[in-house]
Amino acid sequence: SELVPLYAQASIGLYKNKRENHFLLEKTLERAAVKGYIPTEEVAAVKEKIQLMADSFKFSPNDFAKVVLMESDGFNPKASNGRCHGIIQFCDGDDRGAASIGLSHQPEKILELGVVDQLDLVAQYFEDTELKSYGPVSIDDLYLTILSPAARLVTNINDPLPIAGRQARVLHVGGIAEAPITRASIKSGLIQHASEKLKSFFSEALKFSSTPEKTS
Repeated sequence: SELVPLYAQASIGLYKNKRENHFLLEKTLERAAVKGYIPTEEVAAVKEKIQLMADSFKFSPNDFAKVVLMESDGFNPKASNGRCHGIIQFCDGDDRGAASIGLSHQPEKILELGVVDQLDLVAQYFEDTELKSYGPVSIDDLYLTILSPAARLVTNINDPLPIAGRQARVLHVGGIAEAPITRASIKSGLIQHASEKLKSFFSEALKFSSTPEKTS
């Protein structure tokens, strides 16, 4: 299939000055609709809001898709680990993501919102964390803005980042949970994770659609 190499391509991480067909975002939204994360009739509105954000903050919509695949299985508005919630995992606490949208002690209220409304909160958060000052925004700066904005001060791609605790194994150097996280490992990890998620989903969908119906 020609799809797999496209998923695995290294991200250029840069905003492009013209609107174009964003293949990985399209497939991520298609998957989200099938999984029930986004009502089919809202997919176009979600895509438009992402494009408007990408234009404003100068990031790639495909990079945003990779980030959201990592954070919420690709636009699951109910995604939660108990402390962090929603499509980009707004966390509780006075200096965390939920604080910038006025929900520092009630971040679970985010779960009451669908993807369209959560994207408004994402845009508000990106403003609060001054993402525009990093444009054109690379995929590692986009992800660090969500995960740990202060870590953006570390600019060498191979220097360990000051990120507390373990994250998804694929984000650590060499995929080793005890190893540090670097900008380089974030880039490769997000690309690998997106490739695996989408390849697995569409392979299963293809298998299902090609299974012959049983006749009685």
